[in-house]
Amino acid sequence: MLLLKTVKPDGIPYNSAAAATGFRWPLTVGVHVKAETWDPRPICGNGLHGLPWGVGRADCLSAEADAVWIVFEALDESVVAVPEDGGGKSKCAEADIRYIGKLDDGIRRARK
Repeated sequence: MLLLKTVKPDGIPYNSAAAATGFRWPLTVGVHVKAETWDPRPICGNGLHGLPWGVGRADCLSAEADAVWIVFEALDESVVAVPEDGGGKSKCAEADIRYIGKLDDGIRRARK
């Protein structure tokens, strides 16, 4: 499954709770990334979060001009839907980065 997310130009998540952990997304295509902590329960936190196939809660993405758009790929069976706050997002323990770039290309690639 492909998932879409945005981060600051230095790889730090926009979400303040996620940023507080000190986790920084590697900004290199092909890199395998693992969550520093993992909780398989369908709740927010403790995992790599994104919008499955680029569809879901737009408020989880940044509209900042310098936002970095990441498409990452995880095994379908390892992705957990997070229904809280209306759903529209998912998480996984580990994934491979498939795209780093800007908005238009990120959305297009996440939906393939």
